[in-house]
Amino acid sequence: MTLHSSELIEARLLIGEVLDELHIDAYLFEIEPREGHWELKVECAIDEGWGSYRVVLEEALLQLGGKDAAARERLQQQCRQSLNECRIGAGEKG
Repeated sequence: MTLHSSELIEARLLIGEVLDELHIDAYLFEIEPREGHWELKVECAIDEGWGSYRVVLEEALLQLGGKDAAARERLQQQCRQSLNECRIGAGEKG
């Protein structure tokens, strides 16, 4: 799998936006390409302290998520489902 640094930067920016849109209280994340998919690693504030989560994301969603509203919504849904233990800030439940 040949990856350009611009693809990694774009994926990181997109995921940062998606996580911000979910209103997660506090988090750190890393995104890594794998064969045929991407792996998102998130550490976030939970009621008991901090939790660590891994989310497998479809490669196509990351490629389209910055341009296609349906792909971005699907990406948000995948993250929301996998990170439902993360504490939500600003009085909103994602």
